[in-house]
Amino acid sequence: DSGGWIWCVDIGASVVGAVEKSPPISVILDPAAARQQSKAPAASRPGRRITIRTNTSTAMLSSKGQAQSDEHIQVLAKPAPKARPETFKIVNAWPAHQSAIVSLSSATSPAALVSIDADKEVKVWSTAGDLWGHFSLKGGLDGNEHPVA
Repeated sequence: DSGGWIWCVDIGASVVGAVEKSPPISVILDPAAARQQSKAPAASRPGRRITIRTNTSTAMLSSKGQAQSDEHIQVLAKPAPKARPETFKIVNAWPAHQSAIVSLSSATSPAALVSIDADKEVKVWSTAGDLWGHFSLKGGLDGNEHPVA
């Protein structure tokens, strides 16, 4: 993060926790009910409504050349839900750098994390937070910065 910390999050548990705390979503699958709801006054419908016309292929045309189903799809667009940090299941966290981490990458065989901070310090970590290696990309012994490929 911007404070130099590495946070390990259990994604599976975080998603399950977020879903459990989310309000239920109802979807109308009945076309007749969807048409009836679309005729309701706009004030009684939550969110913003967008209508998208479906594309009809020639395979869906009847013998008269008309589409068998000239339906419109109603899509509800609501504001993004508020962030709830309490749903994140943090497995481990440790202070990794003095400045902001600008890159974090995973490695395999053995499993490791490689972090780079804004000061061009590179550190290699075990997934448990043990420091395995530390080197700098700041420059050579003469103090000048050298190109890095």
